[in-house]
Amino acid sequence: MKKGLTIFLITIGVLVLIVLAGVLHFNNQFKAFLKDLDQEYAKIEKVDLTQLPDGEYHGRYGKIPVMFDLEVIVRNHQIDKIIVVEKSSGPDHDAPETMDRIIKAQQCKVDVVTGATTSSKAIMVAAYKALTSI
Repeated sequence: MKKGLTIFLITIGVLVLIVLAGVLHFNNQFKAFLKDLDQEYAKIEKVDLTQLPDGEYHGRYGKIPVMFDLEVIVRNHQIDKIIVVEKSSGPDHDAPETMDRIIKAQQCKVDVVTGATTSSKAIMVAAYKALTSI
C-alpha cells in the first residue's frame, strides 16, 4: 500500500510541475506579446487614404490568445468596410466597436474599447498593416 501511495504522490507532483511550467511559459509568452503589441501600436500613424486605390487590403496581427486577420475595403479613398477573416480573442473581448470607430474616424488609431484593450489594439495594428503593406 505504501508503494502505491508513493507512486500516486509522485505522479501528482509531476503533473503539478508540468502544469506550473505551462502556466509560467504562457505567462512569459503573453508578456512578450503585450510588449510587442505596445511597440506596434505606437508605430501607427495616419494613413493618407487619397494615395490608396480602391480595393481589399489584407492585414494580420497577433498570436494566440489575441489575433486578428482582417480585410480592409477601401472605396473612393475611404475605409468602407472591415471584415474579420479570422480572430482569436477572449469571449466578449473581440471589440467589434473598434472597427466601427476606425471606419468613422477614417484612421487606424482610435479609442480602445474598455475591457477589450488588447483586442482593440490588435485590430488597429492589423488594419494599419493592411493599409500600409503595399
